[in-house]
Amino acid sequence: MKYVMSDYVYKASEQDIEIYKVTGNKSVCICSLSYEESVSGVVTRDYCDSHREKFGKSKITVNYCKNIFPKEYSLYFFNFNSKLALLKFEPDEAFTKYMNEKITAAISSKERAESDDE
Repeated sequence: MKYVMSDYVYKASEQDIEIYKVTGNKSVCICSLSYEESVSGVVTRDYCDSHREKFGKSKITVNYCKNIFPKEYSLYFFNFNSKLALLKFEPDEAFTKYMNEKITAAISSKERAESDDE
């Protein structure tokens, strides 16, 4: 069995989050999610455990943690093909704050657009 050391790089832009898998000199975008598909902001595992009824059970779970068994990680719930999905990853505090600001703005914008259509 061959083990290859790889890392994940998280990139938050104005409209979406991208996750890159880095192995040696290669970098491949393996995930790109629009903030408009957000069901929640980025929350800690402890917060999610204490508010489980608010989030529900995800149908899809993807794990992009940098460490194999991290003690602390964050969760992000989003819609994927009309199914509740969960992203498990390890962003730092500044990244989480920025991403939550963008998620809040995207959800507000989406709600305004839907109310204008009615």
